[in-house]
This record gives sequence, structure tokens and C-alpha cells, in this order.
Amino acid sequence: MPEPDVTVVIGAYNAMPYLTRCLESVVSQSLGLDRLEVVAVDDGSTDGTGKELDRFAQEYPDAVRVVHQENSGGPSAPRNTGLELARGRYVIFVDADDYLGTEALERMLAVADEQGSDVVLGRVVGVNRASPKRVFTGNLPRADLFESRVWWTMSAHKLFRRKHVLDLGLRFPTHYRIGEDQMFVSRAYLAAEVISVVSDYDCYYLVRREDGGNITTSDRDMGGRLAFLKDICALVAEHVEAGPRRDHLLLRQFDIDLKSWSGPRLLELEHDEQLKHLATAKEIIDAWCTQGIIDKLPAILRLRYYLIAREMFEEALELLRFQADAGGRYEIVLDEGTAYAEYPYFRDLDTAVPDSCYDVSRQLKNVHHLADAQVEGTLLRLTGHAYVQRLDSTRTTTEVLLRERASSQEYRLPTARTASPQVPDDDQAGFTADIDLATAAGGSPLTPGLWDIHLVIHAGDMERRIRLGSRRADTIDTTTRPRIAVLAEQGPTVFTPYFTKPYGNLTIDIGETAHTLDKRVGAGEIRWAEKDSTLHVLGKLDVAALPDGLALLRMRSQTGDVRDFDLHASDGRFRAEVPVSTLTTGLWSAHLVLALADGPRTLSVPRSPQMSAVRWRRSLRRFQAVPQDDTDTLVLKVSRTSLLGGLRTHRGGH
Repeated sequence: MPEPDVTVVIGAYNAMPYLTRCLESVVSQSLGLDRLEVVAVDDGSTDGTGKELDRFAQEYPDAVRVVHQENSGGPSAPRNTGLELARGRYVIFVDADDYLGTEALERMLAVADEQGSDVVLGRVVGVNRASPKRVFTGNLPRADLFESRVWWTMSAHKLFRRKHVLDLGLRFPTHYRIGEDQMFVSRAYLAAEVISVVSDYDCYYLVRREDGGNITTSDRDMGGRLAFLKDICALVAEHVEAGPRRDHLLLRQFDIDLKSWSGPRLLELEHDEQLKHLATAKEIIDAWCTQGIIDKLPAILRLRYYLIAREMFEEALELLRFQADAGGRYEIVLDEGTAYAEYPYFRDLDTAVPDSCYDVSRQLKNVHHLADAQVEGTLLRLTGHAYVQRLDSTRTTTEVLLRERASSQEYRLPTARTASPQVPDDDQAGFTADIDLATAAGGSPLTPGLWDIHLVIHAGDMERRIRLGSRRADTIDTTTRPRIAVLAEQGPTVFTPYFTKPYGNLTIDIGETAHTLDKRVGAGEIRWAEKDSTLHVLGKLDVAALPDGLALLRMRSQTGDVRDFDLHASDGRFRAEVPVSTLTTGLWSAHLVLALADGPRTLSVPRSPQMSAVRWRRSLRRFQAVPQDDTDTLVLKVSRTSLLGGLRTHRGGH
């Protein structure tokens, strides 16, 4: 038989009725049964799992192979059995409770073959349970183990190059009841040349069983977990030298594993068991929890690990009781620009725990939302809400900060604190900010440049800057359209409020720094009047606001003569009438002229390809105006014509 591309190994123990959906998702893969094989191992089930496996093997004899073995007590042995029998170039381990997206194997294999991947992660979706998300924010053809979040997903539900597994001699350790995935996957990661991540498709569905039968959600062997944690830390230390790269990996073990296994669940144990496990946790902290890791942990863990590392086990247990009772609630103390959590022993002279263990400044998230943004003349009015988590808004003030991107010039403007419908339990969380471009620069108009809009929240000596706009109401118009307004003595000025790409933050472009008017003039209907030689020019002027009398239509001759005509603009359109009979002979081009503060702004009027010529009589002479088709700009050639010459289409004149 030819070698399949993928072997799907399914270890199953009392997995009904979930097993059926799992098997159906595998045999219906878009990759095709001719390119995959299924090795399903019944680990001594007693609920009909074995019969269901045999049924699928009978229905798909060329694709499904079933092995029945005595119960091993964990997932490692059945996975190892399946791995021994696997023939595919790649192998993936699927738990019998879970299932695959229809295109999962096809997409993961395509990336593996394209990149030469040793390991491919497919996006995981939790079904009634949590699943990793940060690693799947975008496709990573070649993920960096020491820069990405790959190490944070340690389940075996990945596509492994089988040669990579065999060369490393990888097997799932059978002496662990929990964590066998990590030992297998971590070794595969550390030796991999290429690791890829598929994030644009839901590949693997991780299911929480209603009966709570998942081993990973039911096992509570604390001693075994801590022993395993020592092994995984030692493995990383063996393969990665001390420093930021090792810290990046081990941060997971201290921020997830030890956090859970030294946490409030210890309170369920007898006191001597608590002390024994805390002593093991101390060994792990002493050996591998560096300052680089400590600095990245939340304050509650910095405090816990500080107490454990100094054998202050009773104080650590008291902290766990506080966590269990407080449910995550704590008071904030603001001191010299730093926010401290009032956890147990804060500034207690006897324990003398350093303040750094209580610093929650970077944990307090900024919450902000732009509800509305309106422009009227020179005034930009912003409304929304903004606050810092856990800080009483009555203790905070806000102001707008305008910062010019190139020069770093800054101006601050006051805001009014208001109630916000989005924060009904806080009548001071909202804000209204009026930014008058004519006076925002300390009473003067803002100068040309890109002015980024920030909101600043003050709480005592603490200052938080929020770039405003990325979180906004769907009702806000995000169309980028220039506007023209009179900025006091500066005169008529072009300004463009816009949301940046890709971040979507609000910025004001003063004076066409990044958004020019050149492409804002478009061709429309340009036609001759029915009974005379008047040219009607209608077109697009994509400007959101234009003061009256600021624009005109200018005809300019080749010799420098100029004729100006009134122009009417509204709703992004303009119109003007040009009595061509007033033009002298020669070439005349059409332009829009805007009288701006920094001088006239001249914009060419595009040519209309459907235009015909026109003729008229002046005194006893005949003239004609012929549109020129060798330019994109509207250009007319005005010339005399003989009485017998002519235009095929005669238009009346005067």
C-alpha cells in the first residue's frame, strides 16, 4: 500500500457518544481518504467505544485500523501504540472527545509541504471550554519559538512530521497521568527547524464533556503535577541557555502551570500536604524562576512566589485564603504615580515584602470607547467614555492631548466628565471634548502637520495616555474627506480628520500633509447649452465642507490670459457655466481655484470624453471651440472658422 500523507491517531477510552462525531470528522476530511489513514486504539473501554470503532473499520476498511488493548490508565499508551503503527509522512493525535474541521488536514498539510515544517499548529476552538487564542492571531509560516506564543499551546493536537518524531525517539511518557503532552510536544518544538501556525481556519475543536470525563479537566494529582513541572523546567534548561530566550519559554510554566498548582486548590488538602507541595514549589522557584520571569508576572503571583521562595508558607496560605474569599477584589493605593494592590502584608513591617510585589500599574487596563465624532466648521466634538480599571472615576480627570507627529509639539485641552450610556454604573466615566482647530494651539490655529489625538487620564500622580479612535461606535463615519475652514487669522485651510491604517486611531491632517486635494476633483457631466455656446461644467469636488465664495472656475489661455467664473459647490459636487464666446482664440485649460491661506490652490478639471465641438458667430465672423483629446485635462481650442467650413453638428450661437 502507498504511504499515506497523514496518519490520524485516536486514543479512545469510554468516549461514547463523542467518538462518533470525532470519527465522522476524520473520514470526511477534504484531504481525501486516499491520502490519510486512521489508527484508532481502544484503551480497554467498557461503554461501546470498541464496537463503534469496529463499525467504522468495517465501513472504511482501507482507511481505518482499530487496535484493542487493556486499559492503561492514561492517554500515553494508546497514543504510543498508534504511533508505532503509523505509516504517514505526518501524524496528528486527536482525542476521541474532540473533532476536526473539514479542511483541517488539507490546510495544515499544505503549509507543512510548502514550508518543510516539522510541526504545524492548526487553530483550536474551545467547545464549552477555554482554548488558546493569542498564538492564532495570524498565520505564521515560520514561527519563532522564542518570539511567538507557540510554546503556550502544548497539546498533542498538532501535525508532526513523523520522521522528526522518529529521529528524536519521541514517545508519550506513561508515568505521567497528566502533562504527557507537554513532554512530547516540548521536545518536538525544541528540536524543530520549522514550526508553522495555521490561524485562518478552525482546525481542531476541543470539547468539554458534559460528564466531566476529560482527564485534563478532572485530574487533581497535585504531587504528580508538580513533579512533572520540575521535569519540564529541567528539560528547557537543558536545551536553552539561561537568559531571555529561556525566560520566554519558562514564563508559561510559572504563569500557567505553577500558578494553578500552587493556587487556592491547595486549600482543599490537609495541612501537611499543603506544606509538602509548597516545599516542592519552592524548589522549582529557586531553580528556574528568574527576575526576568518575575518581572512579567502579575502582582499576585510575584507576591505568592516571594512568600514561597522565603519559606513563608503560612503567609502564602493566608494569601491563598484571601484570593479565595475576595474573588479577585482588592483596593488600590496610589503613591507617586504607581498603583499598588492592597493584598495581605502590604507594607507590613514584620514580613517586609517589597512594594514591587504589589505593583499593579501595568495590570490596570485602560478602557476607552469613542461614541461619536462630529465636525462643524473648525470644531471637532468627541464624545465617549474612558477610565482605568479598578480606579474610581471620581478620583480621575481627563484631558485631550494633541501631538504633532513630526515635531512632537503638544497641546492639551480640557474635557467635560459626563455620564455614559455604555457605563451605566458610573456617572463620571464619560467625556466630551471640543477641539477648535482655530484656537487649539494655545489660542492660535494648529499649524500644518499630522496631529494625533490622545486622551489623557490622570489619577493622582498617575498619567495614562490613550490613543483615541481604535475602539469606536460603528455609527461613526470613517470616510476620509478633506474639509476647508477659516482658521482665524490663518485664513482658509484644508484639514482632514481621518482614522489611521491599520490601527484605526484618530488623527487630524492640517494643510494637506498626507491628504492632498489633487485627486479630489473628478469628471462629471461637461456639456454645451442647447441654444448657445455656454459650457456647463459639472463634476466631483470631494470636499466635505467648503465656505461660500472660496472656489471659482478659471479658464487659462496658452498665452497667460485668465477668465474667472463663479463656481457653486455642495454635497461633494460643483457646477459652473463658461460662456465660451468670451474667450479669445487659442488653447484654454479649465481649473478649479481655491483661495487658501497659503496661496491659491489650482486643481485641473478632468476632460469628458463625450464632448463634441461647438461654434458661434461674433459680429460677422464664425468661431469654434474644439475639445482636445490628447490630454486628461479639459482643454478647448478656440479658433476662427470659415463660413463654408465646418462642424458636422451646428449649434446655434450669437
